[in-house]
Amino acid sequence: MTTRPITAFADHELRNSPAEPHHHLVQAHVLGVREIAPHLRRIELTSPDFHNWTMTGPDEFFGLVMPPEHLNTTSAFFPMLENLPRQERANLRSTLNVIDEDERPALRWYTVRHLDTQRGVMAFDIATHGVTHESLVNSADAHADIGPGLRWALCAQPGDPVGIFSARGLWDRRWDRQLVVADASSVPSALAIAEFMSDLHPGQLQSIRFVITVESEADIEASSVEWLRTHAEHVEILYRPIAKQADATLSYLQSESHAKPDYVWVSGEGNLCKDIRRLAIKEWGLETDAIFWCPYWYIGRPRP
Repeated sequence: MTTRPITAFADHELRNSPAEPHHHLVQAHVLGVREIAPHLRRIELTSPDFHNWTMTGPDEFFGLVMPPEHLNTTSAFFPMLENLPRQERANLRSTLNVIDEDERPALRWYTVRHLDTQRGVMAFDIATHGVTHESLVNSADAHADIGPGLRWALCAQPGDPVGIFSARGLWDRRWDRQLVVADASSVPSALAIAEFMSDLHPGQLQSIRFVITVESEADIEASSVEWLRTHAEHVEILYRPIAKQADATLSYLQSESHAKPDYVWVSGEGNLCKDIRRLAIKEWGLETDAIFWCPYWYIGRPRP
């Protein structure tokens, strides 16, 4: 299941962490929006810049720059992007923070899930946790804590303008025996790693374990899970309420009898990431450079 052309990757071996690339901010439009699972939405974006997009790694992420509602037109938003100080764009968050709050675009980070360089189309997935556009409109107070990324994704329509800030991949394959741990927010990255290995290094894919924790089957794309189970030898999916996922995943990894990994990649909810990192250091004896952990979010805490 190739979702990104192999020719789009700058490095097919990835025996070291991807180098920091030259960042660029491009203009894009929403091409389409669809539900690929009851609690998972896919957003397709189009831009001429995607025809020549180069990826540094399978788990490459990007910055989604979303206009405030009153600037949600091409004529209003794209000139704002053009006028951002170019010399400061490497730190996009700081660049945006100098803009007055009522004019400031929102920024969130997502994984490149699909890339079609021929069509100039990029797609990403976002977990909705069961929130719908209808419930957002009808029960605004109940969803007051929803972040700008999900709020935007639930309201996105074809033609809406956005900015895309190129970032980088973070995973590499220098360790053979790996453990990849993901929740609903980071499943796209885990799947992307598996697809990259299946296309380029299928033998090593069989020594990578995937442990995924989600609330229910509604959080993940059924065809992707079926593909992963077919192509990877070690796949475990734990179904737990969000508040119990960190503890359940930690207990599972402590109790099962697999050989300890040489490398751990874990992303998603912050407590999940911290628990697995602590396990890898204190109980498995891994060095910190053999652990990649990236908290995407924390339960009950808004991201900055």
